[in-house]
Amino acid sequence: MTFNNNATCAPVGMAWKASIAMDSTLNLYASDNSHPSIYGSYLSACTFYCTIFKKSCIGSTYWPNGIDSITALSLQTIASNKVLDSLSAWNIFNADFSFSQFNDSISCTNLSTNYESLVWDFGDGYFSFDENAVHTYNAPGNYTMTLTSLTNDGCLLDSIFSIVTVASTTAVEEDNRVTKKLIIITDVLGREVFPNSNQTLFYQFNDGTTEKKIVVD
Repeated sequence: MTFNNNATCAPVGMAWKASIAMDSTLNLYASDNSHPSIYGSYLSACTFYCTIFKKSCIGSTYWPNGIDSITALSLQTIASNKVLDSLSAWNIFNADFSFSQFNDSISCTNLSTNYESLVWDFGDGYFSFDENAVHTYNAPGNYTMTLTSLTNDGCLLDSIFSIVTVASTTAVEEDNRVTKKLIIITDVLGREVFPNSNQTLFYQFNDGTTEKKIVVD
């Protein structure tokens, strides 16, 4: 029903099942065996919290009178594990992705759930609206790649990011195939000189680069 109706499921029943399997002596039902007891109500509330906010409720300092701290922590743990370990199974609105990288190129796999549209921001001024995006960076550096998922006509959004490190680009690697050779050494006046100690010299190479060096004797 969740997937058929584009809805999110709060897996209260599965949390109850896990609790009963762990400790069948903790009665989640009221005396009429139909309505929840204080334990069942608290477990349900924890499950809804984790579903709505996609956050663990473990460590919450609130629990009702009549529930001890050890039992409260156990119920918090059951709810958190049941929800957060299976976001896609419950079709919870969530942005997620993985990617593989080869040199300056990345291939992204969308793992988001219960969304309507996606926006990829590669951190270098380029964007994509594809389901699974492919991108090539033009310069080395560290880039923050962000995936944003949207639903309800953009009223709700969720995002997740990852750092992409590009050591070198294809263009740089091609340039590096040319052997770097020293062409000339000049002084500050541009005159060709031989290497001397205690003098500022400029080393010019065939790739257009110039290095300033001072050899201290």
